[in-house]
Amino acid sequence: YINAEVAKHIDEVQIYELNKNLQAAISSNDTDEVKRVAQSIEKKAEVMGPRAAKKTMLAKQVLQELNVGGRVSKKTQLAVDDAARAADEAPM
Repeated sequence: YINAEVAKHIDEVQIYELNKNLQAAISSNDTDEVKRVAQSIEKKAEVMGPRAAKKTMLAKQVLQELNVGGRVSKKTQLAVDDAARAADEAPM
C-alpha cells in the first residue's frame, strides 16, 4: 500500500529518468530512441495530469520537431540539457 505522496515521488523519479534517457538519445542522434522515450514521457504525463505539464513540455517539443523535420533543433537540445541539470540540482 502506498500513499499519494509516495506515488507522486515515484512519478517524479520516473519523469527524471525518462528525461535523462531522452537527453542521452538526443546526444547520440538515435532518432528511434528519442521518439520512443519522448512518447513514454507523454504517456506518463497523461497519467500524472496537470502537474506534469511543465515537466513534459520539452518531450512534446522534441516529438513535434522530429515529426516535422526529422531532427531535434540545437535550441531544444539545450533546453533538455538545462532541464536535466536543474533536476540534478534539485533536492529530492
